[in-house]
Amino acid sequence: MTSITTTPELSAWLRKTVDFLNGIGIVTRQVESIEGFLPCVRIVKGELEFTSQCEVSDILHEAGHIATVPAQFRSYLDGDVSPAQRKMLQEISDAGLDPDEPLYRAVIQCSDPEATAWGWAAAEHIGIPLEIRILDHHFSDAGADQRMGLELGYHFGIHGLSHAGFCVTSRSMAKHTGRPLYPNLAFWTQPVIQPQNGSVRWPMQA
Repeated sequence: MTSITTTPELSAWLRKTVDFLNGIGIVTRQVESIEGFLPCVRIVKGELEFTSQCEVSDILHEAGHIATVPAQFRSYLDGDVSPAQRKMLQEISDAGLDPDEPLYRAVIQCSDPEATAWGWAAAEHIGIPLEIRILDHHFSDAGADQRMGLELGYHFGIHGLSHAGFCVTSRSMAKHTGRPLYPNLAFWTQPVIQPQNGSVRWPMQA
């Protein structure tokens, strides 16, 4: 059984974030040390490991990568997300899916901007202060610009989330589709999405 316990020294916002992530089905567990792309958090086969020194902004961003991937591909994410993205794209290309397929759209809308926008939406839901949702030194010292774009609703990732079915970007679209206006999301994690034409079936997430 996977342990999702945490230690008392975690910051209040980090603890709330970890509780939220585990609550929406993204397994998130504390470890003593990490070697990886980021010093305090990493993705391991579709799950998150973090240390007590992890920044809330980092864990939310990595969680965004997991959340925006269709569930049948989640276990592909292991360390650097780029190989998993290439593998997903290759599989849907080999399957000959139409670009209008919901699965196709979801796979091409789970890159870095979407992870960033997802993290912001999650932070809004949790109530995390703006200045620690994305730190100033992130994105090559352009963290403040990222925050502004997300707060104003002009960030590229918001449109990606919209195309993937998470939300819409205008009140008129919200009224027309019934989907929520960003930063509210219709769901927190992409489910298993099977092709509509039934030509190929992916297994449920392992």
